Amino acid sequence: MTYSHVVWFALGEAALIVALVSPLDALGGTLLSAHMIQHGLLIGVAPLLLLVGRPGVAFAWALPADARKKLLGSRFWRSLASLANTLSRPLPATTLCGLALWVWHAPGAFEAALQREWLHTFEHAAFFGTGLLFWRAVWDAGSSHHVGQALGAAFLTLMQGGLLGGLITLAPVLLYGWYRDRSELWGLTPLEDQQLAGLIMWVPMSVIYFALSLVLARGAAPGHARAGRHCGENRLGGLTGPVPVVTRPGPLELDPWDRPGARAVCHARRWRRGRASRGWRSVIIQQSVAME
Repeated sequence: MTYSHVVWFALGEAALIVALVSPLDALGGTLLSAHMIQHGLLIGVAPLLLLVGRPGVAFAWALPADARKKLLGSRFWRSLASLANTLSRPLPATTLCGLALWVWHAPGAFEAALQREWLHTFEHAAFFGTGLLFWRAVWDAGSSHHVGQALGAAFLTLMQGGLLGGLITLAPVLLYGWYRDRSELWGLTPLEDQQLAGLIMWVPMSVIYFALSLVLARGAAPGHARAGRHCGENRLGGLTGPVPVVTRPGPLELDPWDRPGARAVCHARRWRRGRASRGWRSVIIQQSVAME
């Protein structure tokens, strides 16, 4: 891990603090627009920043050696890892993320969560959990030969999030009665607050997924794969950094770059390729001189 990973992880933690601990959480009880900012942070911002920070590597190595071996070798951990790998594929992850988005923004479920604290907590956990699954699915597929699936997942999420935001923005009547007498405390009519909330979901969130779609489309373009130039660069166009030439995984299934010797192998192969290229150039020059 590098300092940049620590910074990204810290930014993800800061996004969670803003969404769940800061005054934004209390403000979401009186303004629908503030509540929508909270949901955007939980779905589209905090999960991405946390995953860029690669927390799994640090968490695994932070455990004592004996505890790490027992945990990673237990049947419970293997079952949990298998379930997570299944759900973090593009199709199931996008489906779960879309279901969470639409179900919890239905007026009945939305107001029920506002009236019951435990249900509100479960709602936020659903947003954050499905957000983690979605971004991990896009991350893994975009870094492999399944970049087309990642692009489809990003585009589908862009479309359904924009559709929901547009419906909330253009609704001619108040959808969430909870805010009928509360938004006026901030100088907004309930319908104006609802329109602002819909725009927040419609525009800023669409920008995030549209940018993701562009990055993935760039990685899927013919001729963009440059695996031999930098010891294997991923299809996300450098979003996750270079991919090392290491074929045998370590015992903990951690990031290959964090295993000793991975960078040395990469640089050694690049050096040998450069040396061979210089050798062929010298042979060609010598033959040209001899012919003259």
